[in-house]
Amino acid sequence: MRKLLFSSLAGLLAGSSLVVAQDPPALPPPVAPPALQQASATEQPAVPPSAALSNIPPAPLSGAPNVACDPPDIGSGTFAPHSRVYFSAEYLLWWLKDGGTPGLVGAAPPGTASGTDLPAGAIQTLFGSPVSNINYKERSGLRLTAGFWIDPEQTWAIEASYFRLEKANAHFDRVSTGAPVIGPLFFDPVANRQVLLFLADPGRLTGLEDVRASGRLWGAEGNARWQACSLFSDRIDLFLGFRYLDLDESLQILSNTLFAPDLGGRNITWFDSFKTRNQFYGPQLGFTSDYRVGRFFANLTGKLAVGDMHENVDILGGALSVNVVPAPTFESHLGGILAQPTNIGSHGKDRISVIPELTLNLGVDITERARVFIGYNFLYINNVARPGDQIDGVDGRQVQFTSTFDPTVHATRPALVSVHNTDFWAQGVNVGLEFHY
Repeated sequence: MRKLLFSSLAGLLAGSSLVVAQDPPALPPPVAPPALQQASATEQPAVPPSAALSNIPPAPLSGAPNVACDPPDIGSGTFAPHSRVYFSAEYLLWWLKDGGTPGLVGAAPPGTASGTDLPAGAIQTLFGSPVSNINYKERSGLRLTAGFWIDPEQTWAIEASYFRLEKANAHFDRVSTGAPVIGPLFFDPVANRQVLLFLADPGRLTGLEDVRASGRLWGAEGNARWQACSLFSDRIDLFLGFRYLDLDESLQILSNTLFAPDLGGRNITWFDSFKTRNQFYGPQLGFTSDYRVGRFFANLTGKLAVGDMHENVDILGGALSVNVVPAPTFESHLGGILAQPTNIGSHGKDRISVIPELTLNLGVDITERARVFIGYNFLYINNVARPGDQIDGVDGRQVQFTSTFDPTVHATRPALVSVHNTDFWAQGVNVGLEFHY
């Protein structure tokens, strides 16, 4: 009886331990609807959550712009889509900065006899500072531009441009038989005063003073052009290239006096010439930005060139005397009035120059491949040599055929120690026509 009881208790304990050690039964998986079961059979294996998270791009930093450039603007309705060649021709109407010069022509007070020493302030300046400068007024010109897009998407191009202004002239002349008494002006550093060389005297001398100036500006450039990211316009292109610019000017002064026949009829002429040429060579960079509203557009172009400006000054002068009585004789000498052996010759200098240029055009597309525009252009050069700035004071003792001439004096003025510089600008309007093919 006791054995039976212990056997029953041991069996119960063994059965309970087996029950505790067993795992709980697993629940059956959820059954999807038939439609979803059919779709899942064709899908790829599920991506692990960690791999899916790794494909998410990082969020931009707080406050940092997330800017992406637009694709090239060559879609339907744009100007000249997929064109490869473009060409423009422009008419220019520009004004140049006046050329500075000291007083070149003057007049003595009425009734003054030749040979009279004039007091300070008695001479009236007729041409030159402070009365006038060399003014070329407006000048016409032409600018041609041609380019080729390397790719149909119009993202890369090579471009060349050439412009030229017509040769302009400025002229001043004055003839006098003695009223007023006229003549060339110069500053004598030895006498420390301004001198008027009398060319006219009533009943004795007839004088002629003639001043002529001329100038021409032209240039060429070649650039590589490519589209950049545009934030504030419809399109912006950058370019890098090379620029050449040429400013050529001259100033010539002719002074003539003719003695009355009863005084022998002698004719004396002095001639002075100052010529300058500025040639710039250097790299440049810039941009051109387009803004469009329908068929209307605005274009802003900025350029900056930095390079070498080769400045050359040529000075020449001479004097000629022709006697009629008693027999024709000629006498000539090197050196006029402002140009003397001390500064005659060719003088050159190289300087670093900076040339910024800005152009603003407004226009309209007249066809899908042709447009017209009108604009404003401003060009600046910080270093150029101009003719009037090369004129120096003159020692009156070396001017031929004057009462003060002294051949024994070794004069040092006028002198040209170095080429004198100033700045220069050109500005004006342009009207053009542009084609794309």
